Amino acid sequence: MKHLLSLLLTVGMLGLHGQNSKSSTNLNMEMYTLPNGLKVYLNEDHSQPEIYGGVAINAGSKQDPSDATGIAHYLEHMLFKGTETMGTTDFSQEKAHQDRIVELYDELAQTTDEEARKNIHKQINEESIKAAEFGINNEFDKLLKSIGSTGVNAFTSFEITFYHNTFPPNQVQKWLDIYAHRFQKPVFRTFQAELEVVYEEKNRAMDGFGYSIFETFLSNLFKNHPYGQQTTLGKTEHLKNPPLRKMYEFFDQYYVANNMALILCGDFNPEEVKPYIEASFGQLKSGEVPPYPEFPEAPFAGREEVKMRAAPVKIGALAFRTVPHMHPDRTTLEVADYILSNYSETGLLDKLALDGKLLMAQSQLLVNKDHGAQIYIFLPKIVGQSLNKAEDLVLTEIRKLAQGDFDEKLLEAAKLEMILEFEESLEDFENRGDLIGYSFVYGESWEEFMSFPGRVRNITKADVQKAAQSYFGENYLVLHSGRGFSKKDKIEKPDIEPVKPKEGNKSAYATYFEALPELEGSPRFVDFEKDIQARSLPGKSVLYTTENPLNQVFNLDLQFGAGTYQLPHLDVAANLMNYAHPEGKTLDEVKQTFQALGCSYSFGASQSFFNVSLSGSEEQLGKALELLGSIMKAPIVEDKKVKLLVDNELGGRKLNEREPSYLGQALYNYALYGSASSFLKRYNKAELKKLEAGPMLELARQAMSYQTTVHYSGRKDGAMVENLLNKFLPLSAINRTSEGPIVLDQQAYTENTILLLNDKRARQSQIYFYVPGEDFELKNSAARNAFNAYFGGGFSGLILQEIREFRSLAYSAGGGYRVPPKTGKPGYLLTFVGCQGDKTNEAIEVMMDLINNMPAKTERTALLRSNLRQSVFTSRPGFRNLSQNYHTWKRLGYTEDPNIALSKAYEGLEFEHLQAFYDSHIKGKPVVICLVGNKKSFDLDKLAPFGKVMEIDKKQIFR
Repeated sequence: MKHLLSLLLTVGMLGLHGQNSKSSTNLNMEMYTLPNGLKVYLNEDHSQPEIYGGVAINAGSKQDPSDATGIAHYLEHMLFKGTETMGTTDFSQEKAHQDRIVELYDELAQTTDEEARKNIHKQINEESIKAAEFGINNEFDKLLKSIGSTGVNAFTSFEITFYHNTFPPNQVQKWLDIYAHRFQKPVFRTFQAELEVVYEEKNRAMDGFGYSIFETFLSNLFKNHPYGQQTTLGKTEHLKNPPLRKMYEFFDQYYVANNMALILCGDFNPEEVKPYIEASFGQLKSGEVPPYPEFPEAPFAGREEVKMRAAPVKIGALAFRTVPHMHPDRTTLEVADYILSNYSETGLLDKLALDGKLLMAQSQLLVNKDHGAQIYIFLPKIVGQSLNKAEDLVLTEIRKLAQGDFDEKLLEAAKLEMILEFEESLEDFENRGDLIGYSFVYGESWEEFMSFPGRVRNITKADVQKAAQSYFGENYLVLHSGRGFSKKDKIEKPDIEPVKPKEGNKSAYATYFEALPELEGSPRFVDFEKDIQARSLPGKSVLYTTENPLNQVFNLDLQFGAGTYQLPHLDVAANLMNYAHPEGKTLDEVKQTFQALGCSYSFGASQSFFNVSLSGSEEQLGKALELLGSIMKAPIVEDKKVKLLVDNELGGRKLNEREPSYLGQALYNYALYGSASSFLKRYNKAELKKLEAGPMLELARQAMSYQTTVHYSGRKDGAMVENLLNKFLPLSAINRTSEGPIVLDQQAYTENTILLLNDKRARQSQIYFYVPGEDFELKNSAARNAFNAYFGGGFSGLILQEIREFRSLAYSAGGGYRVPPKTGKPGYLLTFVGCQGDKTNEAIEVMMDLINNMPAKTERTALLRSNLRQSVFTSRPGFRNLSQNYHTWKRLGYTEDPNIALSKAYEGLEFEHLQAFYDSHIKGKPVVICLVGNKKSFDLDKLAPFGKVMEIDKKQIFR
């Protein structure tokens, strides 16, 4: 259910960013400004052999013109298309067609007659095809891939546009050059085709019920500001009249050096990179950035209510206006937010759910540059509780803040949790870089960014009371959504020809780029003897320890060797263990004690394993293990908690089974495993209602009698961790051998088959393509990796190129050949397309052609070889999951880091190697297509040539 609520709180798609400003006192940061005004943030950190680089633009969708919403986000897409010297063979000849396309879009904006509009679209398509004669598809992405870049992407929110990826340290000069070059004289190629991709992105968002709820909610929360009156994805009517000329104007206004920041986090020497930064980013032009107008928001007039019907269950939302990011009360409000709702589930709202008073209640503080808000989401109980009653319960808990009716211990525990969360969040270079980008946009100094822990520690109970009295008064917004379905905008599939630039060409910039020097460097392979320590535990169990070089936060994961395969419904038992407590303590006391220690725990189960996780403050490891052990040895769960678990499960199913992506996963699992699908192995509603604690707890105890693998990352000595485990956990009861990991037998198919699940309300079709493969062998690893990079490797892989870039059939498409977790079991090809319903037939046709007749573009061999060789530099696992990777490698038969052998294999890689892998593992095998969509939106008869069509009912895939 927490995951489900996150769907409702995912307002990033609407442009809000509710971040807690989190920094680490150990960060090594240097900041300076180039003569052209560009800010530079250099965070040197050699803990991982990689660099995360990003460029932040101090402009997002709130700067969109009111008559051209979505332009900042669309521009983000277009800045992957190249420049006047990159992505083109001859811009002097291409330019005439690009200029004509701009003129045609101006005409389109002034035309209302539908036939005339269709004619203009046709002319645009014709000019786009002519321009493509000189274009080079995805050259920007290909050049980044050639230097081993991963995670090439960007995002747009209301406040920021951010371009980023990870790359090897020895490629820093090339990365800086190409990232600076992309912002110099960009050309917005394939504009018409990319618009269809943006449509697909909007369609995908609208298929989730949360989108319409929060779009409505925010429009009433911010009645004047673009936060509420515009969306990052843009209004449909504006997307239908895309202002290409205004996009160039937007770029000229906001993409200037003095409105941008360069961020590097990772393994580099600042003194080495500074000359490269000056030579590349120092060339960007400066400019006068338009001042952003104020959009004042009047107070709510008491309780303002909005009603709608847009969800499968009743959902409520409350909001109070608060403060912008740089306001001095922001930190106090963040602490108040944690007192109400936190990860440890000790908050005032958390207790409403834990006590069964309502199904769920959580809070989310939204802190933006101009305005802020405190939002509360609540779900009434499925039966017998109204939204009004649930709202009253939530308001009662909120009022306690202003009254001071909360324990001082809760305040201190919430503060400790916040500080430890910020420490752990900054371990990841990518997350760290993103936070630095937002800090730049907010105008926050590095000292302010770094002061987060100190500011949190200084917050008192009186501070929280005062803030609550100031902001959580009688003026607020409430939304009540009853059961129902929101109306969705209709966007028709355009009648345009695919735009296919020629293969094998190279731009002038590419020639220059390839000649740039690379720094010396060598991969940092994992040393099996030094980097991971292994110690024996009772019952043939093993403890693996790795050192945490960054902070005082430990992680401890126990993986007992039995899952739902051996012990059906162990997942339910694991969930119930999260409500368990030992004799002498209540569940509330357990959660409060863990939080006071600065620790958290959880139980879970997969097909193969029963998992117990513990993390938190290193100095409290012993006390945390003692408390966790007392739960594991003799768990107690009250009947009312069982009922709460059942209500949560049933409520979760109602929400999930409205999500097309969830239906797609269930159908795909049914295709692979038939009656063994986990969705068919679960308890049905009647069985859930008869659930009792005793049998479930006994199931958990059985699981904990299996051999276990323990993974610890922290600063304590392995011997000390071993002693603590033996002292406090019931490891002596282990007497069964692990059978994991379990690999289920896949369904056998002798012919192409289409499994169709009709979803009448879906705008998009969710389409999975499954091809059973051959038994996994280590010797095929390099060829498999090459195939995956060639076939499904990001923007320049065949799938995205053919489906998204050339034909604009989908926003989301990808896939690759998957291997089992142990040798001797078969792998399989799995690909995916999420597309607008009326594009279903064409999307299936294109994907099936790729699977059955993979084109051999041998000219890409050098790029593939370079990409795979360089990717070895950044493929070392981080310390948090190093021992898990080591354990997996050992289980597969490796005696050293697999990248050692792979790096050698990549040196001699030829196209024939990946071709041979495709021929033996994929070509000519039956294809199973799993299709979830509204069958009225596509031609069912035209599916027949691709396989035998079998309509599937929900009852066949869900129990």
